[in-house]
Amino acid sequence: MLEKKVGEILEKIAKDVLEIFKEKYIWKYAYIKSPKMYDRTNEFSDAWNFTKLKKTATKLSKELWYDPSYIKTFDIDKFQHGSKYSTPNFVGSNLPAILESKQSSLWLSVSREEKFFQKFLKDMLDGGQLEKIITRHFVSGGFRKV
Repeated sequence: MLEKKVGEILEKIAKDVLEIFKEKYIWKYAYIKSPKMYDRTNEFSDAWNFTKLKKTATKLSKELWYDPSYIKTFDIDKFQHGSKYSTPNFVGSNLPAILESKQSSLWLSVSREEKFFQKFLKDMLDGGQLEKIITRHFVSGGFRKV
């Protein structure tokens, strides 16, 4: 019964964290304001999700992950999700690293205010946002913080 209750709370936490991640980090930092050469597909934003609840003998967990199979659009001439200069040309699986400016120097011409994932982790963990979200959901679920 406790496992079921904690699992339900973890689902709510994951939903809130994912919403924050997409709105305040992907949309604000990973995406440029308005691409000039193509219409935004939102595929990169949609490619992030949490795994199903994982159970071990001592813990329940969910993991945020990027699934490149959501990146379906590729226009080599418009540099959408790749380029003729990239190897491979389609860079869907490397987009998180590219948008963090960790890969090809060809992509550095698109300036980013912040590295979206690093900022997300810093704010969530060091800034205490994750602890606040977790506490709020567990308290509203009938638990108390000790």
